[in-house]
Amino acid sequence: MGAFSQLPGVETMTRFDFPRSFSGWLVIACVLLGLTVLPAEENRQRSLSVRAENCRITPIYGHYTKVDSSKGKLVQLASDSHGNPAHAMGDFQIHFPQPIPDGSYRLTICWRTGRMNGTPWAFLLGADGGSVVENDIEKSGWHYFYPGLAAVDNDRWFTHDLAGPQPVGFSMFPNTPVAGSITVSGVGKDDFYVRVRDMSPGRNNTFGIESLTLTPISPRGLRPVKPTRSGSTNIQRPVGSKFTIGVYYAMPWLNPKDDFSWDYAFMDMARSGCNFVVISGNCWADQWAAIKHWGMRGVTSYGQLNGYPGPGKWKPSDFAKGIKEQREFLRTCIWKDQYVGDACVGHIMTDEPECPPGLSEDKRRFLRAWADAYHQHNPNRKVYVNHCDPKWYDLNEKHATCSAAPTIAVNSQRISDRIRASQAIGLKNFTVVALLGRMSDWGGGKVGSVEYWNIRPATPAVFGWLAKRTNAQDAYEEMVTAFCYGASGFHPYMYNQHRAVSLVDRHGNGQYGIRRGFSAAAHDLRRSHGWPAVTLTNNGSPFADRGTYSAGEFTLTAQAVSDSGKISRVVFGKSTDGGGVWQARVDATAPYSAKFSVEPGKTVIFRARAIAEDGKQSIYAANMIHTQAMPAKK
Repeated sequence: MGAFSQLPGVETMTRFDFPRSFSGWLVIACVLLGLTVLPAEENRQRSLSVRAENCRITPIYGHYTKVDSSKGKLVQLASDSHGNPAHAMGDFQIHFPQPIPDGSYRLTICWRTGRMNGTPWAFLLGADGGSVVENDIEKSGWHYFYPGLAAVDNDRWFTHDLAGPQPVGFSMFPNTPVAGSITVSGVGKDDFYVRVRDMSPGRNNTFGIESLTLTPISPRGLRPVKPTRSGSTNIQRPVGSKFTIGVYYAMPWLNPKDDFSWDYAFMDMARSGCNFVVISGNCWADQWAAIKHWGMRGVTSYGQLNGYPGPGKWKPSDFAKGIKEQREFLRTCIWKDQYVGDACVGHIMTDEPECPPGLSEDKRRFLRAWADAYHQHNPNRKVYVNHCDPKWYDLNEKHATCSAAPTIAVNSQRISDRIRASQAIGLKNFTVVALLGRMSDWGGGKVGSVEYWNIRPATPAVFGWLAKRTNAQDAYEEMVTAFCYGASGFHPYMYNQHRAVSLVDRHGNGQYGIRRGFSAAAHDLRRSHGWPAVTLTNNGSPFADRGTYSAGEFTLTAQAVSDSGKISRVVFGKSTDGGGVWQARVDATAPYSAKFSVEPGKTVIFRARAIAEDGKQSIYAANMIHTQAMPAKK
């Protein structure tokens, strides 16, 4: 068979015989495509097609499964541990099973899509031994593509080149084009691989890979790429369900004012997927009670440098009084006979200290001394610092966050850089603080702004690509990117105060699609962690959020689902004090329902949470309503 001998499960290319006149046109066509045709016998013998099911597959994280299709077994990326692809993500290396002779090749993949949406996938070509060089592009590395943007990619077969003249036909990030070919050298058995990252937790957003094919081409006229890579291949693994999802929130007594209060805000955060909140302004016992009973935790925030008196005018003992007062408030923070101060887990001490002009050494000592004093008096809480771009000051904090927006998959190097920055000051990780909103609007058409985000070069094609994206897509992908590239959490600034970056407007309604994208990403990520899902209705009909209803008995109904397990029960709840105290009803049998009575003139929050047999719990479904007051007596 020449340079390749056929292995079990490995097929040589099918032979096609054409009239001599057709062969001439074939040569012309290949020349126009930039390829040189090898002699027919040599090409037929050296082309190699291998079925994905016969390749060694190394999961970097996640799971895969093998499924039947009209073309035989497919390797389906990704699935959960039970083989269910519903919301799974993953990172996989698919290894070619045998040595590859030195030379230049076209690389083709045959795959079938699932239910695609406009969230990212990526592939990387490499080898564990020898070298793989991509030709005719500026930089090698990750190639990012977005199937589903055109809404025509669902449940279809595709044959694409991962290196060749017919590149991946999905929406491709302009700065990571597909190479014209690859040149391999010294690549042994199982060395060459295609690494594929599924960064979309959307339901049934999968690829099933049927085969990979290497077709030799002549090296004449090829332009090898510079030996650089766009983005790190050493990506930190996701932290899984420990990933925190939160928002910054300004309490109602801070300007500018909102036309809704904290009770609605905390409910809306919880049903949008939050389990963390950064509080600005005084937070009292009833608010900490609501935060706690929504399953969230929070930190307070205040710039400690506001109290900096100047060089030589402070000493560490000065901090004890204020820190002890706050500790005592939280130690005695009780709402209706229940301790709720443990919902506060720390304090943000300062914001972006590295930003110009930076901090003097005495200000750094001041903050370090304050952090030490806080930890001394609050051993179960942490000082947080929200940093600017690396390199970071070490201010003796125990948790780092960083303003890292806008960061999506194509400039995800920013996540990896900040994880390393946190490790350089003795921490394990950091939390992304994002400014949400449409990246195209943030960029303002300015090359410098876009390239500052590490999206280089900022060509007209890049600006055109950004302009096609929506607020919801950018918000969704920023959260998913923070998770996929290993950050410990995602806490955008901010929830309220009706700013351009806010999740909601002054009335508490989602604005610009930002809340919708944020909430969809949170729900999809939690489903990828195996959490169940639940919906809440009023006797089978949707609630009018913040609508007005007659007082009396309400029948709450719910639908609950778990992709890989069974629902154990649904817990329904009613609160009339903003979420601090709850009356609960449990139903362990579908269809799930519960009855609650509500008096006239009340503001009521109803909620439902599904719990699976393995103990995993859904994000809350919830609504706030008002009941009509009793008519005044004449």
